[in-house]
Amino acid sequence: MGVMKYIEHIKSVVLFLLVMSSITLTFVIWSYTPAYKSIEQTTNNATVIGTKKNIESVVKPYRMLYYQNDEFTATTLPKHMDNALGSFRNWKDIEIERVPDITPLRLNDMKRENNRVTIDFAGAIPFGSFNKIFIGSEHELPETTFESMVIDWKSYKENQLQLFFISAGQTVVYRATVTLTDGNAFYTNVVEGSQRYPKYREVERTASRSLYVPDKPVKALQYTYYIDETSTEAFKNILFTKPSIVQRNGDDSSNQKYTDGMGLMTLDATRKSLNFVYPAAGARAMINATDLLDRSFEFINEHGGMTADYRVTSVAPETSRVDYQLFMDGNPVFSDDIITTISTTWGQKRIFRYNRPYYKLDKDFTSDDDMITLEDGLTTVQHIQQYKGILFSDIEELIVGYYLTRDEHKKIFTLTPCWYVNVQGDWLRVAHDELGGDFIGLE
Repeated sequence: MGVMKYIEHIKSVVLFLLVMSSITLTFVIWSYTPAYKSIEQTTNNATVIGTKKNIESVVKPYRMLYYQNDEFTATTLPKHMDNALGSFRNWKDIEIERVPDITPLRLNDMKRENNRVTIDFAGAIPFGSFNKIFIGSEHELPETTFESMVIDWKSYKENQLQLFFISAGQTVVYRATVTLTDGNAFYTNVVEGSQRYPKYREVERTASRSLYVPDKPVKALQYTYYIDETSTEAFKNILFTKPSIVQRNGDDSSNQKYTDGMGLMTLDATRKSLNFVYPAAGARAMINATDLLDRSFEFINEHGGMTADYRVTSVAPETSRVDYQLFMDGNPVFSDDIITTISTTWGQKRIFRYNRPYYKLDKDFTSDDDMITLEDGLTTVQHIQQYKGILFSDIEELIVGYYLTRDEHKKIFTLTPCWYVNVQGDWLRVAHDELGGDFIGLE
């Protein structure tokens, strides 16, 4: 009996050890995180191609046009834009109401009133985004967009501003009254010094909106940059859930395609562009303009995709698409054969299409000797009026932009200042015909 009792005791000890081992092993299994999870999170969330920014970096004007003392002045310099945008956070509250549609001539009158500044944004800005970024008003705002804002600062000393928001069609206007926390700070950041900005001339047109152009010849730098290119591996890690299974299709070095069976990424070496499409994202979702811009910017910014000064030029809920334009020194950049825009199209749950440059402007070789002088605005207008290819009344805007060209062998990009006109949404370069003397071509 003593032996049996001893054996039973040993069995109990062994059983206890087995139970404890099982509990310990279970705990180890539960608390163990496989290495592949860590790798997957790193590849999809930690890969960045540039510096992350705030959304206000893409919600910027391209020009501030002042009317005071019966004359126009204007600026396109980024530092002046930043000062103005910063002052918007000085606004306590905003109430907006729609007013009856106006004619182009009435819009001209609205801008041609003393102590007013017209802030022209690079593209359509949702009211909701503008409010969230700068003001934080709890009042209900229109679920639409605006492209220009006229600020009347006559009552700034009483901490009051009157605003007019103008739609893309330039006929729909919303009026607002704003209370300032510090009217003097607004004047310092937005108005002070504006009389020293370059003088502008109003070009009036019959039954059309006026154009506003510099009174004197425009001096601007011609920039020269060495470019860098983001690696294919970086974009694979960013855009595909499992980069390790992505396969390259074809051997054409000028048009490379990569797929995981669900998404397709195409690199076009000629245009220096990347196009990613994910059909499984489903049909385009109907998203309001504010949420659409938020989703678009967050997606791009997550991987540091705003690799230069890109600004919102279009927010289109009807197509779920948002476009951004490259800017240099406050002026938009265009090219005949190199992509200078970023665009996103949103699906039901995730990105459906993503199109962007894969180059980055790296080293700047520009010097003060690279200054170019363009003819003044009125002379440019006279040249354009002689061109029979377009109606002068169809021109929506006339500004200085940059024309981007390249030396592929040396990986050098050159950005040359030029006059550009916008005709029915298309930007056309105003260029002297080298063989035709005074003849002006729009290319």
